[in-house]
Amino acid sequence: MEEMFEIMNPDGSFTGKLKARSQVHRDGDLHGAAHIWVYRLVDGKAELLLQKRSDDKDSFPGCYDTSSAGHLDPGETFEAGAQRELKEELGICAEKEELQYMYTKEIDLTDIFFGSSFHNHEMIAIYMFELVPSDRKISYQESEISGVMWMEADTLYRMAKENAFLHCLDLEELEKIVSELHQRLRLKKQMEFLLEADKEKEIIRQTYKTSMKKENDAEHAWHLALMAMLLTEHSNTPVDGYRTMCMVLIHDIVEIDAGDTYAYDNAGIQTQRERELAAADRIFRLLPADQAEWMRNLWDEFEEWKTPEACFAHTLDNLQPLTLNHATGGRSWREHQIQKVQPMKRNARTMEGSKRLWNYAHEIIREHAEKGDLIQPPKEAERGN
Repeated sequence: MEEMFEIMNPDGSFTGKLKARSQVHRDGDLHGAAHIWVYRLVDGKAELLLQKRSDDKDSFPGCYDTSSAGHLDPGETFEAGAQRELKEELGICAEKEELQYMYTKEIDLTDIFFGSSFHNHEMIAIYMFELVPSDRKISYQESEISGVMWMEADTLYRMAKENAFLHCLDLEELEKIVSELHQRLRLKKQMEFLLEADKEKEIIRQTYKTSMKKENDAEHAWHLALMAMLLTEHSNTPVDGYRTMCMVLIHDIVEIDAGDTYAYDNAGIQTQRERELAAADRIFRLLPADQAEWMRNLWDEFEEWKTPEACFAHTLDNLQPLTLNHATGGRSWREHQIQKVQPMKRNARTMEGSKRLWNYAHEIIREHAEKGDLIQPPKEAERGN
């Protein structure tokens, strides 16, 4: 018995009227169909599955086509049709939530196959389906399909555009699918970076928080970002607050690999630059290329200390632990027996970012030296008394 199609109205609604497949393709009646693009993400690349249409098909025999495609059965929704086609043609059982709806399009094409006119007027819902795991077995319907083939998405689009192989792919549709895959690969890289950045929460610093617990790198970066948001008006020269905020958020992310180097650890400081450069090379490369370059340049800018934003970011980076030491009674300084000259030396360039904030920092250092939280040379201590 010949397959029956349900005819659609021009607005895409169903009429309830059934008509034989051959008559529909003879008369050009509007009917429904679904296209499903099966993809997998492998080693940072996206691959699309193509089916090769059987030589017995009444249209485009022997051509490579969308992963799975077919007409709707009478009374069937687009989504249900997509699920059925995946199961029938490729042996893939897909849950509704696994089908990723893209868009709906209408086509109206006329061609000649086997000496007869073929008028195909379809309303097509386009879906994507990620094959997870990527090596999941596919069992294709041999009566409809003569073979399947995986191809890297960009290569497929280029070859299809050049007609380098026999296909019946809609280039506009394929371009949209490839573009979406680019975005999904990009998102995958971004999420991998964000998860890696989560490790910054485990890097413990020597500075105590107001709760008297040691802060971690992520808390330090957040505190600096808040300072950048509020204190840019005190910069010696106008600065881009957003750029400064981004800079301080990432300035210590390299410590995921390099570890925290205490400001007064002379031995650790000797190898700090080498360790942090290696970490920057690895960590920033987790991102998509354009964001990796932007973020690495931002990190380098901070390290080079040349721009107004970098100078002000360093001022904040130096001021923040001072304020916490002040709030916690100089606890960290006392534990490490820090001398007054050490924070003075560390803050030697703080004034380059903000004279006003340096004055604030200097007052903190002076006060805690007088209290004995910072060790002073005997003569200086006598003058203080």
